[in-house]
Amino acid sequence: MAEPIIIEGVDWEGNPTERQIVPGIRVALRGKFGEGFDIRGPHASMCQECSEILRSETAGGMTGIIQSHYAENHGFTPSIL
Repeated sequence: MAEPIIIEGVDWEGNPTERQIVPGIRVALRGKFGEGFDIRGPHASMCQECSEILRSETAGGMTGIIQSHYAENHGFTPSIL
């Protein structure tokens, strides 16, 4: 598995925090360890093919962004369960 990279998120008060991200895993960008995360808010994921960071302002929008990225850049659409 690829080494994680650090991207920026925010805690509940809006202060910048670091988040680790690895290919294929979605990461909530708002919240705090031990206090929970905004599962409906902004999310990020790293492409498993090219390591591009994909971002969405809502968790629900992430699926479409991932599928569009793979279709446009890699010629296939991954199945997302």
